[in-house]
Amino acid sequence: MHNGQIGGYGRVRRSVESLITDELYGARRGTSDSEAVFLAAVSRIDKLGIPGAIASVLLDILTFQRRSNVRSPIRFSAVLADGETLWAFRWASDCRPPSLYTRSDNGEVVVASEPIDQERLGWTPVPAGSLTLISKGRIIQQQVFDPSLDAGAPNPVDCGQVLAG
Repeated sequence: MHNGQIGGYGRVRRSVESLITDELYGARRGTSDSEAVFLAAVSRIDKLGIPGAIASVLLDILTFQRRSNVRSPIRFSAVLADGETLWAFRWASDCRPPSLYTRSDNGEVVVASEPIDQERLGWTPVPAGSLTLISKGRIIQQQVFDPSLDAGAPNPVDCGQVLAG
């Protein structure tokens, strides 16, 4: 699941696609930035794990944007799963990521871009600039997620986000 966009995608598309390994590039069926980010991340998961793969791809895209003088933000909310754990990401290079919510009920956790019922009761917004880990029907961890804080990243994003707990 992905909600968001790469600002200036038309100007950085070729560079983003270069992040996809040759063996996975044949799986590309569409032209969206979402599919390119996903395949680029899958190319790195074995080496970096899911959070590391996502962070490194987003950091590379930030670099491509800067080189191409793109000022439009990357906005990224996504959920990836391996069959046991869900990784829910909510981040943007301009501190305005797409919405993402969780709701825990009866030993299950639902993740959605917007509350999916009329009452909107029990839905908790996922904090901007965070990664939420969900396993066995419960939220097991919430941590800061900011690819721009990785070592050597120019101009890290500072949204002033502090997670409790």
